[in-house]
Amino acid sequence: MNYREQLKRFSNSVFSIGINSQDTDVSKFVEDKHLARMSVYRNNLLIGLIDRLSEDFIAVKNYLGENNFRFFVRNYLIERSITSPNISDVSKEFPDFLISQEQLADDKYIADLARIDLFYSYEHDTEKTLELTKGITNFWQQLVDDEVEEVELKLDRNTKEQIRIKFVEGERVLVISAV
Repeated sequence: MNYREQLKRFSNSVFSIGINSQDTDVSKFVEDKHLARMSVYRNNLLIGLIDRLSEDFIAVKNYLGENNFRFFVRNYLIERSITSPNISDVSKEFPDFLISQEQLADDKYIADLARIDLFYSYEHDTEKTLELTKGITNFWQQLVDDEVEEVELKLDRNTKEQIRIKFVEGERVLVISAV
């Protein structure tokens, strides 16, 4: 095994130990007395990833509720290997993961909410658009707005809308237009 493969196996072991029910081969890399220190690192990494996903998917978190959101995030982190050194890359596959979950199979809104969250968090191209059912973007805006007390959903399944990012005085704004 070459050095790069060892580093990858080591980083996967650090992340997975104690999260998965399966035993890992982390002991091949460190002595037992250092496993406790590694678990602190792993817990900090896990908290950082949960915080990142919470920031990137505000509407999804508000829609599912804090506990349900953490449940899906934890399962996502267990099932998916974290291979990128960039913590932001973890968010890019989360919408597909949510869509694939049996518990959310009948949910008509989660896919679009997750797509809008990801688009809003990471899109910088002001020409790129996302096409959605008319009304879902307003629903998303209500979910991310802290001041809205009661969220109301009004969809028109027969009409589509497009959203794009616009920067106004350095602030990211969603622009909605009819298709």
